[in-house]
Amino acid sequence: MSRSFAWRGKLFLVRRAAPKGRRAAGAATAPVQIKGANRPYWLAEAGLGVRRFLARPLTLLLVPPRGMQVKGVKIPLWLVATGGLIVSVLLLFSVFTCIRAAELQGEMLELNQLRRVNAEQGTTLQSLQQEAQQDRATMQDINNLEQRVRAMAGMGGNGQASRAEPAGGTAVQRAMLLGAFFRPALSASAVAANLGEVTQDAASTRQDLELLQGDLNARLQAAQAMPDHWPLYGPITSPFGVRSNPFSGEGAEFHTGIDIAAPYGTSVEAAGAGVVVFVGYKADYGKTIIIDHGNGYQSWYCHLSSVLTAVGKRALKGEVIGRVGMTGRTTGPHLHLTVTMNGALINPQPLLKT
Repeated sequence: MSRSFAWRGKLFLVRRAAPKGRRAAGAATAPVQIKGANRPYWLAEAGLGVRRFLARPLTLLLVPPRGMQVKGVKIPLWLVATGGLIVSVLLLFSVFTCIRAAELQGEMLELNQLRRVNAEQGTTLQSLQQEAQQDRATMQDINNLEQRVRAMAGMGGNGQASRAEPAGGTAVQRAMLLGAFFRPALSASAVAANLGEVTQDAASTRQDLELLQGDLNARLQAAQAMPDHWPLYGPITSPFGVRSNPFSGEGAEFHTGIDIAAPYGTSVEAAGAGVVVFVGYKADYGKTIIIDHGNGYQSWYCHLSSVLTAVGKRALKGEVIGRVGMTGRTTGPHLHLTVTMNGALINPQPLLKT
């Protein structure tokens, strides 16, 4: 026995099928009514409505030129709905594709801009690298200049820092710190700013060291020019100032310098660096050499037996310029040394270094 189901109004009926023998005899089966089963009308009606709507045909009229018969083409509405759905999907896909293409184009523009910025930064960093190499060379020059200044000042390599040296350290230390400006974390602008500070500091340090070198040169030249070197070594037989007459032993006279006793022909050295302004014979002084040392100082070397220099020649401190003799007014071989300051006689003995 089989069963079939059917809706009848608000009742749900179950129809039992009769056996084959009975159906052949024309026996009928009565449906069995099941009460309490509510039918979902909205679902059935909605489904039926949709099926009926989609089953309707959509007629397209084709209007030919004048004189010809109008033709109509019937298209099922479900086919139209399906085509519309497909078109809508394609349209949405096209819109999505266009939006994505616009985004990709924007990303490409940004990428190209980043590439340009990267190229510019690469060029800038290369220029900064070249400038850094120049600054390193400048720092090395400054260090060499500093060493020369130290040597001139007698400070040595480990001496006290010069007054031109900043608090940050020596020029070599600043050159070593220059490599720290090229850490990857720093941008090109930061590197340029730091490098500019180093360049400015290097220029200032170079200028200070050059001024200090010029000042030391002037001081050293003044020290070299000071007539404080013994022209020769020997006993002072006659000091500066008032003395008794060495020839008659009577009366007193003013001695314009000091007499240094030495054997005949002993080498006479310049007491200080300067320019020879006189070579010749003077009364009472015999053969005489006069050297102008600058800063108002002049030194006289008298009673010489021979002269080993000439007017206009620059004599160095300690350079041999003549020989001891006894020319002029003298009682024996010796050197008479006279020193003047701005034309006035001064005692040379306190100037001579022991």
